[in-house]
Amino acid sequence: FRGAARAYATGRRGALSKQPVNPDELEVLREVGRGAFGRVYLARVRGGGGALFAVKVLRKSSVLAAGGAESVFTERDVARTARHGFVAQLRCAFQSRLALYLVSDFYPGGSLAELLKRTVRLSGAPLPLDDVRFYAAELSVALSYLHSVGVVHRDLKPANVLLDRDGHVAVSDFGLARAARAGLAERRGLQKSSKVRGFCGTVAYMAPELLRAGEQHYGPPCDWWAYACSVQELATGSTPFEADSSRALFRNILKGDPRAVGDADLGALLSSLLRRDPDVRGGARACARSHFFRQLSWRDVERKRLPPPRAPPLPPFLETRA
Repeated sequence: FRGAARAYATGRRGALSKQPVNPDELEVLREVGRGAFGRVYLARVRGGGGALFAVKVLRKSSVLAAGGAESVFTERDVARTARHGFVAQLRCAFQSRLALYLVSDFYPGGSLAELLKRTVRLSGAPLPLDDVRFYAAELSVALSYLHSVGVVHRDLKPANVLLDRDGHVAVSDFGLARAARAGLAERRGLQKSSKVRGFCGTVAYMAPELLRAGEQHYGPPCDWWAYACSVQELATGSTPFEADSSRALFRNILKGDPRAVGDADLGALLSSLLRRDPDVRGGARACARSHFFRQLSWRDVERKRLPPPRAPPLPPFLETRA
């Protein structure tokens, strides 16, 4: 981070357009993660009141060497487009001569994947059904919103769903996202078509049409398949088509029967979302009408009026600060 910041300060005059933030304006507190192209730091703006942000620092050389430029700019553009309480919020993006910076809100509750892993370790079982219902409801609202503004996530999974300090969800990681229809995404200049194609994502959550991406296009229904796989994993500890090998996993997704879940209402919802034909696959309407959510008020869900089932444990460094 400091090396990239120095490059910003010592770069040739006029080499970069005027940037909204100078890296030296950020006080870096600690490293909180690493990715394929760089690192993520916890930081705050000097003199900015103490609010914490997650700063993803991507070295340009690494991004270009891996052919990841499109992914990085897509993540920036989609995050700028999506403004919703259940979507991770990008606050600004800027660059130095050596690095790209994405500054987002910091979500101290970790991810749903981490929550599931911690729950299994402590209790020997996956999440309680009422907890699953809460997270699935908020995630359904988030996904419906993204599709309404023309964004297909294409890599939805528990690891890409963060939790804020109170325990509400925030969908993140839009590096593989695409615009699938006109709307707000079109006005922002994202890649747009009625449907998209290309093999991408995490196989355990990939819809059949994604595995056949060379043969057919796909759109928002692939996200609802991934949603169903994620919800089933939270409820049972495993994805619907889990297998011991990649080949077996591919075969199960394309032709196998999904693993059963214990709750009949949840099972009926997942069955509608795991139809192999995307034209008849369930989606937002199936969730809204599902008996699994009949105890919830969707208006309360959308307005964050439902109390989260648990407050996520804060990282030790935040507890020290508090």
